[in-house]
Amino acid sequence: MKRKMIGVIIATIGILTMALFGCGDEGGSIDETGNPSISQVATPRFTPSGGTYNNSKTVTINCDTAGATIYYTTDGSEPTEENGDVYSGPMTFDRTTTVKARAYKEGWEPSEVAQAAYTIKYTVANPTFDPPGSIFFETPQTITISCATEGATIRYTTNGNNPTTTYGTEYTGPFSIGRMPNNPPVIVKAIAYKEGYTTSNVMQAEYKFLDLHGTIQLNGTTIKLPESDYILKGPNNKPELKWVWGSNEGYLEMDQYSGTSIKEGTLKNITIKVKGDSTLNVGANLYALNFSQGAHIEGLTSGVKLTLNGQNLRVVNINSPYTLTAKNIKLIIDGNHIINPEANNTDVFLGNIELQNNANLELTGYRGWSGGGSGGSNRKTIYGINGTLTLNAGSSAVINVTGHEYTTYSEYGVKNVVLNGGNCEIQMDDNCPSCEVNPKAVQYAPTLNYTYTTVGAWDSNYVKYTR
Repeated sequence: MKRKMIGVIIATIGILTMALFGCGDEGGSIDETGNPSISQVATPRFTPSGGTYNNSKTVTINCDTAGATIYYTTDGSEPTEENGDVYSGPMTFDRTTTVKARAYKEGWEPSEVAQAAYTIKYTVANPTFDPPGSIFFETPQTITISCATEGATIRYTTNGNNPTTTYGTEYTGPFSIGRMPNNPPVIVKAIAYKEGYTTSNVMQAEYKFLDLHGTIQLNGTTIKLPESDYILKGPNNKPELKWVWGSNEGYLEMDQYSGTSIKEGTLKNITIKVKGDSTLNVGANLYALNFSQGAHIEGLTSGVKLTLNGQNLRVVNINSPYTLTAKNIKLIIDGNHIINPEANNTDVFLGNIELQNNANLELTGYRGWSGGGSGGSNRKTIYGINGTLTLNAGSSAVINVTGHEYTTYSEYGVKNVVLNGGNCEIQMDDNCPSCEVNPKAVQYAPTLNYTYTTVGAWDSNYVKYTR
């Protein structure tokens, strides 16, 4: 009976003690001796827990004690409820920072102070060159090196070695480079660095100095051609147009090239070799091909085609007495001239053209009318070829010329024809009631140097209809 009463008394004392001091989330607990104690808030945790970073870093702070408030400092002082900022969410540091944090909760002992150091070590921006590495015909060239990181120091070399923070010439301003003995490329390398920052990568630019052979105009832009191979246009790593250098001459090589025009610059004649079907479409402008002192077009593969299109007075221009020669190529020339009004003759091909082995010419010329009324006062002559067409053995030509009656004074397929064994068909418009001169396949009598077999016959006007 006494033992039972003692147990009741002890239990009653325990209940009174718990009621007096509290426990659990309120911070109260009983130690091993039965005395009340107060819990301590968990120490805050940083994510990430510190380290060295090349860029700004976002940091979060967490506490495992539910309901705790975190106070932090970044000035090195100890965080308290009176000294520090209340943590409310992720923080981003863009410079080296040491963060201290302590967590508080009413009725609990404050946590231990947690600390994390974040070293922010930015990387210096890579140096850039102006002009960038390229091919030049003029020497010397002035080189400027820049770095986007303010206050960075740049060192550079031109001897092929990599610069370092202690090796190389310190850049203080633009400098000149030029041709070296035996003319190897000049390679400029540069590095940029700044205290407290990660050093930039070593960057380089290669400058080649070439001897100028001459210039042409490509799609209206003057292009310099060197005495060495030179890629002019090669998208998708596929050279479509390149300059190939020989011992003393060069030529343009086309491979599925598409452009508007190729015209003379300082080079008055040119050789064009076609590897894959290519096109020059000059649109409403003059001359898809214009070389006053001649040109040579050659196919590098069997059956390859070069198409020249234009909608103006002329598609091709070659000054007399020079000649455009064609070999192993299918040459398509399409001149579709619409005028409103136009007081000039239409010459689809102005100049002389000679077709050699395995050359085939298809030429179409049309002088049209897009205006109102009769347009009779604007009638002029249309030529397919206003010059001499020479056809050698193994070559052929098909020429079709049509003129609108309102605009056409006379029609000629070709001005002169020299037949050296090649085959020629000329198709003319035989219905031009307003033409003052009857349409003629050839303006002057053809020259027949070899036996020439025709389908049909030449009449007194040298008109041959091949319908």
